[in-house]
Amino acid sequence: MVTFPIPLNWGGQAEPQQLNASLVSGNFFDVLGVKPYRGRTFIADGDKKLGGNPEVVLSHSLWARRFGSDEKYIGQTITLNGTPYTVVGVTRRASKESSPSAALTCSGFPSPCATMR
Repeated sequence: MVTFPIPLNWGGQAEPQQLNASLVSGNFFDVLGVKPYRGRTFIADGDKKLGGNPEVVLSHSLWARRFGSDEKYIGQTITLNGTPYTVVGVTRRASKESSPSAALTCSGFPSPCATMR
């Protein structure tokens, strides 16, 4: 299990918004025993194929604040740092506010991932 904090620019709106995110290994949620609130988390080996289908799991607070807790956004694409990511799930409510807004796998973010392998 690996995690790496990264700032992201979320596009697709009038002004891009900066998010605090974590770049994580595909087994991140499984190792922690974390189940999604909605949708799914990452597939354990989904981070092995660089340039594969970039996926993102949103924090519950971001999903509620920016997406109105609407389940229709699961399966939709959002743009992070100019790269389209498919929203595959939403985490359960965090117990602390400092939790990242999103988690991404290495498939869509190859440069820092080279140091994680």
